[in-house]
Amino acid sequence: MLVRMLIGVCVAMPVVVVIVLVVAVIVCVAVRVVVVRHAWEFLQSGVFESL
Repeated sequence: MLVRMLIGVCVAMPVVVVIVLVVAVIVCVAVRVVVVRHAWEFLQSGVFESL
């Protein structure tokens, strides 16, 4: 029973780590896309021209 649990943990841990990494990458990309999009709209709205 204990051995089976240890094997389960050893199998599950890399899977959990991979899932966490994938989620982190997706979040980073999504945040970057949103920031770039807002920055582009900000630049196109002519804020710098009025300064």
